[in-house]
Amino acid sequence: MMTDTRGGDTPEPTRDIEPGPAEVAHRLDRLARTGNPDVLWPDVSRDRRIAAAHAITSAIGPALTGQPARLDHHDRPAIGIAAFVSGVGPLLGRWIADGLVTADPAVAHLLTTHLELGRARYAHVAIATGRLVTLLRDLGVEPIVLKGPHLATYYPEPGARMQSDVDLLLPSGARAAVETHLREAGWMVRRGPYDDRRVTWQPPDAPTLPTWLDRAGPDDPWTLDLHWTLDRARGALTARLGDATSVARTTIAIDRQAMTVLGHPDFLLFVASHASLGFDELQLCRLVDLVLATRATPDLWWEALAAARERRMPDLLFPSAALTARLAPGVVPTEVLRALRAAANPRMRSAVDAVDGGTLLHRDVRTLRQKLMWARHPTEILRTLVSLMAVRQAATWRRRLRLVAGRLWRGHAGRGG
Repeated sequence: MMTDTRGGDTPEPTRDIEPGPAEVAHRLDRLARTGNPDVLWPDVSRDRRIAAAHAITSAIGPALTGQPARLDHHDRPAIGIAAFVSGVGPLLGRWIADGLVTADPAVAHLLTTHLELGRARYAHVAIATGRLVTLLRDLGVEPIVLKGPHLATYYPEPGARMQSDVDLLLPSGARAAVETHLREAGWMVRRGPYDDRRVTWQPPDAPTLPTWLDRAGPDDPWTLDLHWTLDRARGALTARLGDATSVARTTIAIDRQAMTVLGHPDFLLFVASHASLGFDELQLCRLVDLVLATRATPDLWWEALAAARERRMPDLLFPSAALTARLAPGVVPTEVLRALRAAANPRMRSAVDAVDGGTLLHRDVRTLRQKLMWARHPTEILRTLVSLMAVRQAATWRRRLRLVAGRLWRGHAGRGG
């Protein structure tokens, strides 16, 4: 039996896809080498995965606006995979428990299991976050908690949002002291630095491979992303999102502990920009985050638009805002969406328009026009073309899995990277 972190027992899931640790490692290694997601789930075809993704998206949209929805799909293994890679399995489980979403008993049971695992994983990551915040404060550093724990406060319960990594924004002046302390405590650099903006750290004695390939649990890997600035680059575009000394901030209670988080307009600007810049590997949960964080206060989109204009990057918000509006009509004000579309270049508009609003499945995958969507001027187009000719390093399995997640929702889950 599995223990509910809120008390009580829940039944173990019936396991349709249950490779052992050696097989999981083998499949992930093949994914990193080939970029072909079919190797992860050899018994569930890409057509089945896409059909399940379609069904999930069709149910998510109405539920986000408070309308009862039916997850009308019977392929339980495919639903499990699609719910996992989209990041919405726990939320669907909560909505099923609330009666907002209905599904066949077997599918409902599966997604209830996703919720129970989501609760357990959130509890695990929340404890780790609290300890990290306390540690940094002991060093005289006040971290700004990004994404996961903050966004989880907008969900019906924190465990309904799938947690992956812990993201903290720190002042650059504290970098040497913080990194020295982490190394002395046994932490290891896993990835980075990304142009000196972000470094990913692996906790001591942490697992490096997931337990399953169709759900996430408390014992699966997690990492710490230390951000020294929120500025990001995509192609020729540099998004000026600020650093710990310049962003708006506020204090909220997360699991009964006071934590500093991004204030407005920087919160929405960061979350929406993060989704836009990840367009190639966009997960459905990124759009769900935006809907839940703004549906009660649409004026936040006006504030984000004004801030983006001030920083001369309103086009940065267009992809995520447009897809959010298609997923949950009415959440993004029409005039805001019109202004963002006018700011976007033709290649960006074309790439976003190639997404079917009813299913959020892209009709095209990484066409040349999509690769150039962030280039604003002829010189930027040329610079991007030159960068595309550079030899790319082999991606890690984590990177490949994120690409799988995005491409599943683009309707082409089987193409390579």
